[in-house]
Amino acid sequence: MDKRHLLRSARHESGHVVLALFFGGTFENVEIALDDNPLPISGTAADTCTLSQEVGGAVRELYVDDDHANIITLMGGAAGTKVNRKKPGAFTFFDMLTGCEGDYRAAKAEVTPRHIQCFARKAKTLDGYLNECHVLAHQIIVKYKDVHTALVDALMKKGSLTYNECKRVWNERD
Repeated sequence: MDKRHLLRSARHESGHVVLALFFGGTFENVEIALDDNPLPISGTAADTCTLSQEVGGAVRELYVDDDHANIITLMGGAAGTKVNRKKPGAFTFFDMLTGCEGDYRAAKAEVTPRHIQCFARKAKTLDGYLNECHVLAHQIIVKYKDVHTALVDALMKKGSLTYNECKRVWNERD
């Protein structure tokens, strides 16, 4: 597996994990495929966030209690890949092509008119709301960049981390 793709996968999945921990969510484990064999995909789009069939990564049994926080967490995969940028930019078709389509579809399925009415600051459309969630996810990940980086490093070494291992990293943050 190309190291560049592994790093993107690790950043993507670590983005979900940082947000899940920030919002008090839980999950079984996070994993990336360290070889050319994609991870088996099971469950629904809401509880299995995959980077792509080719690279492979997942946060298994992801659960965030608040639906708005869950949407932000789902949009966090793409935001995690952009952690080194000052601004994440809009969630685009390129993000969809590079493995975030499942996350986008899962987040979109969670959105209700109440979300757009209550939480959207500028754009009062579905895509506008999801873009704002993407930007907010990026801001949170950047704030906890030390945790994100530690999770990425651990995933690149081990390929899989349990919830407790991730929680330990979260608790040791600066």
